[in-house]
Amino acid sequence: MEWLTNKLEEEAWRLFGEIEQMGYLNAWRSGWFRRELERTAFEARQKLDRGEKVKVGVNRFQSAEPVRVPVFRTDPEVERVAAERVKRYRAERDQERCQKALKELRETSQMVKEGFPSGGDLMPTVIEAARREATLGEIMGVLKDVFGWGYLY
Repeated sequence: MEWLTNKLEEEAWRLFGEIEQMGYLNAWRSGWFRRELERTAFEARQKLDRGEKVKVGVNRFQSAEPVRVPVFRTDPEVERVAAERVKRYRAERDQERCQKALKELRETSQMVKEGFPSGGDLMPTVIEAARREATLGEIMGVLKDVFGWGYLY
């Protein structure tokens, strides 16, 4: 077990070193993170297919009988109550304060996207938007508008 832990730690430090050499934003913009994820996923799938890695129920110890998994369905009343709660939350907050925080988030995001060194870190502006009662959907909406979907996933 100790050997596996050490191996994992060595690999993590190797990756951190690569990222540090490239710079986090350069690694992100170049698609390095996505390529690395796709590469490791492909390698893991090949190991499963070749039987080098065992995954119970996938490539070994499979059940001969089909397994029926019940589909989870959300109660429409629960959805309605949750939507009402968000509407009430938005109506009762300080709109001016919240909109100012979302505007600051948009401006900082734009600077980061354009590569301004003074663009800084997004996290403090995300936290401030949350403190000023912006919803997760509003915060993610700003980030999606500025960076696009690829940035978020």
